[in-house]
Amino acid sequence: MMREKVDGFTSVQDLSQGDLRIFKFQVGDNQVYIAWKVEGSLTADLSDILGDEEVQVTYIVTSLDEAHNPIFPGVSNVSTTAIPINLTPIFIESIG
Repeated sequence: MMREKVDGFTSVQDLSQGDLRIFKFQVGDNQVYIAWKVEGSLTADLSDILGDEEVQVTYIVTSLDEAHNPIFPGVSNVSTTAIPINLTPIFIESIG
């Protein structure tokens, strides 16, 4: 999944804040952010970084079914003022 999201990136910027890790990848004309929390979880307000809009959050695969196929947790649209972040990295992208 990471390859799909950031393949061909031309730059990466570390925007981390304390134990909240945030990396901005420039992929063509788009920005893809990868975020996770080193410990615990929180609902983060990232509007200062992402602007005040709704974004698409993609969750990475963390488990397999009985046949060992990946279980895709899916995609959510959330406000940049309330992004749920925990130990598992997420991809954050603009909608559209």
